Amino acid sequence: STMEERYILAVFFYSTTGEQWSNRNGWLTSRSHCLWYGISCDPNGRTRAIKENRNNLMGTIPVEITSLSSLAIFKVYDNRLRGSIPGDIYSMPKIAFLDFEVNTFEGRIFVDEIYNASSTLEVFRASDTLLTGYIPDSISQMTKLRQLWIANAALSGSIPDTITSLTDLNDLILYNSSLTGSIPSDMGLLHRLEHVDLSDNQLQGKIPETMGALTKLEKLIVHNNSLNGSIPESIRYLTSLTEIFADNNYLRGPIPTGIANIENLRIVSLRNNTFSGTIPAFSSTVLEFIDLSRNELTSSIPEIIFDSDALEIVYLSNNTLTGTIPKNILNATKLRDLWIEGNLLTGSIPDPDEDDLLSITEVLLYSNRLSGSVPGGLCNLRVTSEAFVSLHADCSPRLGLDEPNNFCAEGCCTACFEGKAHP
Repeated sequence: STMEERYILAVFFYSTTGEQWSNRNGWLTSRSHCLWYGISCDPNGRTRAIKENRNNLMGTIPVEITSLSSLAIFKVYDNRLRGSIPGDIYSMPKIAFLDFEVNTFEGRIFVDEIYNASSTLEVFRASDTLLTGYIPDSISQMTKLRQLWIANAALSGSIPDTITSLTDLNDLILYNSSLTGSIPSDMGLLHRLEHVDLSDNQLQGKIPETMGALTKLEKLIVHNNSLNGSIPESIRYLTSLTEIFADNNYLRGPIPTGIANIENLRIVSLRNNTFSGTIPAFSSTVLEFIDLSRNELTSSIPEIIFDSDALEIVYLSNNTLTGTIPKNILNATKLRDLWIEGNLLTGSIPDPDEDDLLSITEVLLYSNRLSGSVPGGLCNLRVTSEAFVSLHADCSPRLGLDEPNNFCAEGCCTACFEGKAHP
């Protein structure tokens, strides 16, 4: 009844220190409880949703709310709730969306009761709490799950292979949760996946070849693990991919050339691995950010990268790149950072006109084999643009030489290095 629902919500209000909520409009007044802040009802006036994100809730979730038989959505993200989550919450007949993130709840994440919600629960978010435990094999029963977010969590153990039976899954967000083991080899079965973030764990083994089947995948984030082997050639089939982060692993071999043809690619971050061979000719016209620094790449820098109108950041430092700096770099109107130091680049430094490189902030050219002076156009930009704060070049002579690799006019370069000898 309405009376009963109002009573349950009042218990929730007092249990979570309602008088100190940031917004408590309508609560405990004579107005319909369907008009209380954060509450919405179904057509019969039954409480369907409690949405009290970032509302300064303090205290505990009372077991009484599990009697709201029409409740489908319960969101208490980013509050100061503590204690345990009532197990009966998973037995509510319509419960579909639970967000407990950024609170100090304690206890096990996967309590036995959670499987009572296996036919209804679509979204389960439990990141940034004090909940602990592991992901059990029986997670395969939660077949309705679309989002599983358990990040910044004290999990133990590995990602169970059975997770690949959750074929409705769109988001698998498990970063910084102390996970070990490897990425399940059948990940390709999760063909609705759009966002995978397994970063900042202790995962080993390879990126599975089957992941090429994830044609809806937009974000693949696996940095700061101990992954090894090469990136599978099948990555070419990830036609929806916009972001790949795989920095700080033990990945090796060539970067698959097929990745270069993914046309929605915005961010490629593969820093600090041991990739060798050629930089793929990334042809995405929306490419914004590319970081291939600290690898063992040996090619020249593909010109086509600088044809992206969106390009802002290029980090190719500390490889063994050869050849010259592409001249069309001057057409990259949004380019902010160009870090190409620590390579074996030769030839002259491109000379911008006064309307080139107007967004530039940092140009790091040192520790190469470039020849000729740092061009006047770059030095002019240093004067006319307040944003252009760093220009590092090989403008100090090496021991026993009178001339540096790259003479730089006074006040132009912000740091001078000795550079590498020409062979």
